[in-house]
Amino acid sequence: MLLNVSGKYLYTDSEILPIQDYHNPYFLVLGGDRERTPLQKILNESRIESPRSEDQDIANISGKVNPLAHIIRLGEPERYNSFSRPGTEQQVFKVYTDESRFVPEVSDALFFKHGFYTAEHDIPYIQRAASDLAAQGKWILDSEGKDTTLRVLCYDIETPNYERLQGRAPAEIIGFTEFDVKFNSSHDLDKEEFHFDLREITGNWREDVIWPLQARGGGEDEIKIILEFIKHAQKAHIISGHNILSFDNHHIYNRMKSYLDGGEGILAEHERQLLMEFRDKYTRPENFFTYGKKSLGVNFHPISLDTYHGALQFYRFLDSFSLKNLAKFFGILIPEREYVDKNEMSTVDWNRLMTYNRHDVQEQAGLTRIILQQALPLAFSTGMPVESLLSSGATKVWDYMTMIRGARHKKIIPATCRAHGVSAGINRILRNRGIEDPNMVKVKEEFVQAARELGPPMKSTQQGRNFDNDGDDKGITKELARVVKYGNEMPDWVNYPYLAFNTRRVNEKGGDLGYHLPGGMTIQPVDVNSDFIPWWHMIVADVGAMYPTILKGMNVGADTVRLARKGEEPDDWVWLKHITEDFLDREDVLYRPLSDMPTEVYADKGHFIGIKLSQSSGLVNLAMTGILNLIFKIKADLKEGTQKGEDTKTLKMMYNSLKGMRNAGTHGILVASNVSCRQFNLWGGAEITTTGQRILQDAMDEFERRNMRVVYGDTDGIYVACARSSFGIPGVNTAYGVRGGSGDYFSDPDEVLRVIQHLNERWRDKLNYPGFELEPEYSDAMLFVKHKNYLIWNTRDGQLIMSTKGNNFKGSDKAPIARKVLEQIMFRVLRDHQEWTDEVKVKESIKRSIKKHTLDIVEKLDLTTVDLADLTLVQTVRPPAFYKERGGSESNLAVRSKALGNLLGQNIRTSSKFRFLVLKNPLTGIQNPTKSGIRPIDYMWPVERVTNLSNIDLDWYRDMILNYIKGAFGLREMERTVQIGLDAFV
Repeated sequence: MLLNVSGKYLYTDSEILPIQDYHNPYFLVLGGDRERTPLQKILNESRIESPRSEDQDIANISGKVNPLAHIIRLGEPERYNSFSRPGTEQQVFKVYTDESRFVPEVSDALFFKHGFYTAEHDIPYIQRAASDLAAQGKWILDSEGKDTTLRVLCYDIETPNYERLQGRAPAEIIGFTEFDVKFNSSHDLDKEEFHFDLREITGNWREDVIWPLQARGGGEDEIKIILEFIKHAQKAHIISGHNILSFDNHHIYNRMKSYLDGGEGILAEHERQLLMEFRDKYTRPENFFTYGKKSLGVNFHPISLDTYHGALQFYRFLDSFSLKNLAKFFGILIPEREYVDKNEMSTVDWNRLMTYNRHDVQEQAGLTRIILQQALPLAFSTGMPVESLLSSGATKVWDYMTMIRGARHKKIIPATCRAHGVSAGINRILRNRGIEDPNMVKVKEEFVQAARELGPPMKSTQQGRNFDNDGDDKGITKELARVVKYGNEMPDWVNYPYLAFNTRRVNEKGGDLGYHLPGGMTIQPVDVNSDFIPWWHMIVADVGAMYPTILKGMNVGADTVRLARKGEEPDDWVWLKHITEDFLDREDVLYRPLSDMPTEVYADKGHFIGIKLSQSSGLVNLAMTGILNLIFKIKADLKEGTQKGEDTKTLKMMYNSLKGMRNAGTHGILVASNVSCRQFNLWGGAEITTTGQRILQDAMDEFERRNMRVVYGDTDGIYVACARSSFGIPGVNTAYGVRGGSGDYFSDPDEVLRVIQHLNERWRDKLNYPGFELEPEYSDAMLFVKHKNYLIWNTRDGQLIMSTKGNNFKGSDKAPIARKVLEQIMFRVLRDHQEWTDEVKVKESIKRSIKKHTLDIVEKLDLTTVDLADLTLVQTVRPPAFYKERGGSESNLAVRSKALGNLLGQNIRTSSKFRFLVLKNPLTGIQNPTKSGIRPIDYMWPVERVTNLSNIDLDWYRDMILNYIKGAFGLREMERTVQIGLDAFV
């Protein structure tokens, strides 16, 4: 079973193998024999030999030798499928290099100096090797249908002197625990069939044995505990911890390096050998990106499972990703949990520090077990190494999955780039060449010629220029170079760069062109007179997996969709709300105005563009097939387990992680013009969303044809109301303590379900995909305020539970008390309208009821009895220098940041989340404070610094709640008159 790949080794569950025995770095040259023979002649005539020798370091001479000297051999000609020109083939051959780091340099030399076109020259070697091996059947985490056990080591280090010594601070405590994860898995890439069964994770975090390695003061003792730790780490398959990539792994790596370099004392020979073996075989420094921010980290092989990145990947809705807050969220609660602030690390009692470390490891062990249940199935189904998977966005993961299929089916993988940035660069190049109208030239040819004249990317300090800002310097950017070297294999959007870049010509408001795609059947509540009406017994024809199944059924992808030219018969028409007239008038493209498409009644403005669809399966389509197949199996197992009364928590977590990746692999990866990816294709993205519009329109038409009350529609589906009364809903009757009746259904729920089933059968046939399904979802009641803002009620255990949708009700910048009060208010409002008859009258009645109960509850609310957590506001504070100054004076945010630093006794150096309470008095040191009704930052004190609870400004909280309700519903003339319950806390 293959677990992972590094630049030098393959890691299996039982041994470490040299990677060069299985894979060598390479890239493609386009042209086959026609180009291979001239290149071989150049190599022969130059008598170029590899620069390797026993007494020379290649790193020192690489800048002085001909880059072609790094070529070790040329592969034989092969036929590859074109990515950018669906249905065509291209002859290519592989060029193998002595080391992967020289691939870009050799590729540059071939393109800029010798006139060759190259491809796949920008794939990082770990991805290149892992995806190629996966394509050959060496699949990550595949147990080949056998029960397999992997050892997990979960650890945490303490460096009490880090604030003073930084990277030179010794690791004085290394605490760790070990447990096993057992699973059974298999895959068949030809059939895109995957099986993964997580059998058991042994032990539990409460009873795990913690190994406490101590080296108080560092020195020789530090060497001993590092050596003891790595002995255990070498036996583990998975090394886990919280933020270990950027800190714990990184710090241990640096401490090992400092000893090996001789700067921190003398090592015994056997100690040196152990450290060198671990460094060379088990570690890999590399850059990681979190929300686009780069940080240097270190992998410990075979697998590093960083629970920080895992939480970001699977629970990004959380406010905080610290270990402390994640442990609370997941219920990993340790009695008398010890906490030590980083500022007191160097002075705290040693036994207390040891307890703190033990508790950290316990929490990490609990969190690891949760993340493992999602990360391992997802890594297996994508074929992507765990540490790369958890730190990657959706586009990168889907790019990787297409690389595997590309290697398997021999299809040329395009360069990764930002379509917007590359288009900007091409526009600037053409203008610099005196070409004002890029439509009047053959853009690809001009781009290639200009790039060769300008030369390869500049080195080191001159990197990072962008033609948006500066196109006069010698050399082009790395991003432009990656694309232009493909020649005629560049994507088609290169031919009209003004489309992705000059968005102002498309829409005067600007913005990404991708957002001009249709995004759902936007049936506004006000359009169907359904706002401020309590709709009972709601059924939604849910489109949960509609986009993935459209992609699968219609074979949509960047490598399967192209524009239809004038005179061609289009396979379909896609709708774009905005498209520049230049494109329609001057490009060879088939299009129609809305007036020529009378059956497409969902389209309100824009044009329809003709497209052609490839008959051969696209790479994303193949990958989506595998994901969907595994999801279907898990859903079946979930259903069976639920019927048997089994605990299905693990299956649910597996399902949710796979479902998230499934949903991310649709139009979003095709129209991400400002994200570096390999699959930008506006027409493919539009095909998915246009087909979605047709399905939703068809559903709405079918419901209305049968006189069913459609009250709303968006990307989540079509919403049908069934009743004006709650009396036919037993759960609601129980919640309100009333006796129910049969209810008054004006849309028969059973008939609604039959319509949904009828729609499924119709669209399964149209899409030629039996897996398509509009799923019915039920709610006891809904109240719509405006588009994408509504309230939902369902009963659970005799209680009526409210959830919200939309920014109006989100209240993320409000204290939790605001949403809790909203729920109390609406519980009463709904009770007042358990039955109604007239839609016009009930709207006014609902508004009056909201005002009445809001004033009543807010005025009588005794905030002195409220939990402090419900009054707490969470907010990120950045260093003072982050906030820009205006007119030479500091912004109020910078002033607040400094005041907080003074209060805490240390400057704020990194962005940090704080929990605040609003007090009556401002932060110390703030002059002329102001108290906003939304963010009273001058009066927000960190919770831990509030000692006198009577200083909490309860009156401000009342006003905040009132303003929240008014804003959420768009109500006016609702003011407080009486203040009750403002006594001090008891």
